[in-house]
Amino acid sequence: MNTHPIDTKLIARTTIITGDVNTGKTTLTGKLAERICTGLQHPAILVLDMAPTIPENVQSGTISERISGFVTFASMHKALVLKSGLVPPRLMGTSPSHTVELAEQNREKIDAWIKRIVTHPPFDLLVINDLSMYLQTGACSGLEPLWCIAHSVIANGYMGESLGKGRLSEHEQAEMLTLCEHFHQRIHLEKGWWKTNW
Repeated sequence: MNTHPIDTKLIARTTIITGDVNTGKTTLTGKLAERICTGLQHPAILVLDMAPTIPENVQSGTISERISGFVTFASMHKALVLKSGLVPPRLMGTSPSHTVELAEQNREKIDAWIKRIVTHPPFDLLVINDLSMYLQTGACSGLEPLWCIAHSVIANGYMGESLGKGRLSEHEQAEMLTLCEHFHQRIHLEKGWWKTNW
């Protein structure tokens, strides 16, 4: 395994991975999560997977074919995992208002997850996949309860242009920029970059 200086900064740190669609955010998230787990005995792991489920009836040949799915890593079988039930607003919305409505429904489901786990005993590791889904209509402040429930955090979120512009995208990207400031470190990926550097 290739080593990198950031390996020593994963434990007791918050790390966010950003990038456009199909840059390897989800895959790298799993790799870094497993690096933490291999250094711990019987780790308590929480996975919040906010990746949407793309229905089969969504037209193929679009950007949807390049959107990654749920995060996976070897130690995940030990984890408490909350996922599923979210939809891709930009792909399924029939109008700007419908797109926002779908995003708000996603946020409400994620808020319910957060309420469920904030009273849980502390975790060694929190892994969040596609947290930008929450920020399509939500604010960074809504995620604040998460940052004190785990010793280490590995998260990722979309920051790019592939999914288009508009009110929802502008809000999402602005909140992502603000959120990144609250992480100890940020890894921004360009297509193909992480495969040779991680």
